[in-house]
Formats: sequence, C-alpha cells, structure tokens
Amino acid sequence: QGVHYKDYKLLLDHEFIKEMKNIQNSEGETPLHVAIKRKNIELAEILLKMDEVDRTIKDNNQKTAMDLLEATYNEDEEWKQMCDIIGVDPTSRTTYKAGLAHMRDIISVVAILLATITFTAGFTLPGGVDNSGQAVFAAKAAFVVFILSDGYAMCCSMLVLFWIMWSMVFRHRTSSSLIDRSMVLLKQSLYGTLIAFMTGVYTVLHRKSLWVAIVIFSMCSVVII
Repeated sequence: QGVHYKDYKLLLDHEFIKEMKNIQNSEGETPLHVAIKRKNIELAEILLKMDEVDRTIKDNNQKTAMDLLEATYNEDEEWKQMCDIIGVDPTSRTTYKAGLAHMRDIISVVAILLATITFTAGFTLPGGVDNSGQAVFAAKAAFVVFILSDGYAMCCSMLVLFWIMWSMVFRHRTSSSLIDRSMVLLKQSLYGTLIAFMTGVYTVLHRKSLWVAIVIFSMCSVVII
C-alpha cells in the first residue's frame, strides 16, 4: 500500500485537484464512486478520510458512494478491515457530512443549553410562588402543561447527553445509531421547551394581554409544525 498510497495523497493535496474531489462525470459519479467501483482501495481510503469529500452525492442510478461501498464491504474482507480501521460504516444510514466527533460536539452543546434552560425554568415558575412557597398558578391547566412539558424537555436533553457519552466508547456503527437517536430526542426536547414557553407565557398573560399570548402561540406553533 505504501508507494501508491503516498502518490495518491500527494496528488489529492495539490491545489488544483482539491477542487475536483466532488466533481461528477457524465454518469454522475464522483472520484469516490469510481475508486470503489474499480476496487482501488488506496484511493478510496484517502478519499473517505477527507472531510471535504461529499459521500452523499448520487450518481445517475441514484446511488451514493456509500451504497457502492456497502456492497464491497459485505463481500471483501480487505475492504471491511479498511473501513473498520478508519471508522467508516457503510451499512449505517447516517449521512452526516460532518464527522461523528463534530456531531457529538454540536449535539452536546445544544443539549446542555436546553437542559440549562428547562432546569432554570423549573425553579423560576410563571407567576412566582406565594408566601407558603407554592406556585401561584399551580391549579391552572396551562401551568400544569408548562411543568409537564418543561420536565419532559429536560429529561430528553439529559438523556441525549448520556447517549452522547456512551457513543464515545462504542464502535462506529453503534455510535452512529446513538447519535441518530440523540437527534430525535433533541427535537423532542426542543418541542417540549417551546410548549413550556408557550404555556408559561399564556399562564401569566392571558387575563390582561390575551392577544400577546395568542401571537406567541402562533409564532411558536409555526416552529413546531
């Protein structure tokens, strides 16, 4: 692998060639498509390691390079070993253009932010508390929805953080699955946070500024839908 690998690496690092890593031929194939079809494992390995190579581009047959790689991965042990070494799992349907490590960072930041917001909201209740320490609007239906949605959002965001931590210790395929699930939970956390915000605003404004509450509801509903 030595000489060929180095030659390909030098060629692909050339300024002119850098701009052609995702170029498509008449059949819609990228250099990665071609490398996999021609069983050029050295070139394929280098391209797979490059962040700027787009693995999601489809050829004229609506096949991505990862679709082609999956077939080779299942049939050829050498290709399977190469994929395992560089951390690429073509059988995974995850298509993040950013690497898994980068996705972990992004998801973690968003999850921490949502967890902080919802945790804080749980102790700064709409309307505050009375002299006995009880929530002023505890008997209101909107307040109950606020508490439930806020708690749901916080639990989802915390679970996302646990899954992200677990994804760091598993193999690529399991890590991809955990990140996929984390994305789903992160959306749930976001929806819960929005609902908590909507109902919190309604709880404190519906008597004197109902129109404001309606506007807030409308704007947040657009985001959720």
